Amino acid sequence: MKKIFVLLFAIAMFGSAFSQIQITTVTFKPGSDIGQDASIWYTGNCIPNTQTTLPANTNYGNRVELMPWAWTWAAMDCYDGIIRSLLRFDQLATIPENATILKAELKLYGVSTSNTSVGNSCYPGSPYNSHCPNRAFIEKVTSPWDEQTVTWNTQPTTTTANRITIPQSTSQWNWNFTDSSTDLITMIQDMVTTPEKNFGFMLKLETEVHYRGVMFASSDHVDSLLWPELKVTYSYTPTPEPCPCEANFSYIVSTVDPLSYHFMAANPAKEHIWEINGRVVSNEGSFTYNFRRPGTYEVCYNRVLSDTIGFTNKPCRKCINICITGNEISTPQYYKSNVKTEGIKTQASVPQGIIPPGDDIFANAGNYNNKIMVYPNPTTNGWTVKVTAEKEENIKLVLSDMAGKVIYSADKMLDIGVNSFDISTDKIISGTYSFQIIGKTIQFSNILLKN
Repeated sequence: MKKIFVLLFAIAMFGSAFSQIQITTVTFKPGSDIGQDASIWYTGNCIPNTQTTLPANTNYGNRVELMPWAWTWAAMDCYDGIIRSLLRFDQLATIPENATILKAELKLYGVSTSNTSVGNSCYPGSPYNSHCPNRAFIEKVTSPWDEQTVTWNTQPTTTTANRITIPQSTSQWNWNFTDSSTDLITMIQDMVTTPEKNFGFMLKLETEVHYRGVMFASSDHVDSLLWPELKVTYSYTPTPEPCPCEANFSYIVSTVDPLSYHFMAANPAKEHIWEINGRVVSNEGSFTYNFRRPGTYEVCYNRVLSDTIGFTNKPCRKCINICITGNEISTPQYYKSNVKTEGIKTQASVPQGIIPPGDDIFANAGNYNNKIMVYPNPTTNGWTVKVTAEKEENIKLVLSDMAGKVIYSADKMLDIGVNSFDISTDKIISGTYSFQIIGKTIQFSNILLKN
């Protein structure tokens, strides 16, 4: 079975009063599923007796070796030929385009055996030493290529600028090569700054005349320890999320149990943290909470933003007070699993009944009551959602169970006027569900029942 082996290491953060610089080191060692490498072979007009087409028109995207090579294939009735190899790390696209490359290290690993019994051509005692050196170049590729279609006759172009020299080999097998030169840093910087022009590297001999050859493992090799490896250290200044940070949420009161409330976050987040009277009760995007008795409660929602912008565990926060009346018929349900409280400090209560601007309390459906309908409710065969829109807008329909697990999600485009969407319940079991419509100007929530 093919494997994927991509390692990500060592993140360090450095900040100041005016900026926050992040230093990150990543190591890419992709296997055959995502590794991009191929060999291209030229034998002039000679077709080897083991093949039916010219090697120059044949793709070798699954070879287990990277071979800058010039040789003869007399046993195949071809007496001269050249092999070059291509290598690309698509994972460089995960590095921010505004990053500065501080260090780069490329490692190519030698093999211990091969179908080609020669191995590296230059080493003490080699019968081919009269043809040494077998130095090779690593050149930056400047045009596109595809691992499973590239051939000698369709090979991409390269540039000699900043090219790296692989020195003469010193052993027949297991000869490794590592480069961490400024030339490599310059090439990696170009590939990161303009990711659409990351076409990788070409390995080819300095002198493409037999008998010369160097042999390294490709990402298709059976030994994952030998796959090509690229380690990059870079710095960048994250771009803060625009202010203000929105922590809007809504809630619905059960029509059956006045002490049962369902709370829903309005926007996605890296992490959700909910508190009731200072106690963390849930980390879900939506959840149901049964209060023990009537009274006044402070509900606070903390929206933790993505750590990719450098603000991990710095949540934006919004609190409201709710006044609950009713009979003591609920049993408290506390959501204790995976509840996280790092970085959260309980704030003073807001005045009774005051709701910060931007929150919509959907117990009474708010301003959307005459614009949005979801029916029938309860249902057996499915729900119809009708939205009357005053302008075009992209929205997301989300249906979740009471534990917060998303059951259904769909992106829709609203046209001006009445829009109708159907949600099938064929694969949904009977129960109570939270339904949300999330858009730029529309935030709607409701509880739906499936019989």
